[in-house]
Amino acid sequence: AKAFIAPKYESDTSLLVNRKQQEDPNMQWNAQQADIQIINTYKDIITRPVVLQAVADDLTSPQRVLVKKAKKAVYGARYNATTGVRENYVVKAAQPAQYKLKPAKYSNITSGDLAKMVSVGTEQNSQVFSVSVKDTDPVRARDIANQVAKVFEKQIARMM
Repeated sequence: AKAFIAPKYESDTSLLVNRKQQEDPNMQWNAQQADIQIINTYKDIITRPVVLQAVADDLTSPQRVLVKKAKKAVYGARYNATTGVRENYVVKAAQPAQYKLKPAKYSNITSGDLAKMVSVGTEQNSQVFSVSVKDTDPVRARDIANQVAKVFEKQIARMM
């Protein structure tokens, strides 16, 4: 059967929906119930192109990686006795950050491909939901699941 059917691997990542804690216990319970209700919205957003296209772009585009942080200029001060003015001078010039391009992890993943691979599941009355990715390559399944979680976290902060 292995010769005719490619094995499928599944990778999961779990996300917790949570808010800042409230002082009032009744408010905490209400906030928790609201978090549970909003998971259905989150499930819908994850499987939409707004997230999946960003994931596909991240996985198929070269990434800039910070090699060396930028450094600020260092200034010194001196007093000019002839003019009576305090002067600033550069002791060490500013240095820009240095980046290198890291090659793309994958060359041909589209948001349509991801839509077929990605599914979202929850447990009833739980604030945790899981993003599952099924693929023929276990490493790629892991990378996609982790990237979906990262992109979703960024996108949802802007949306909500």
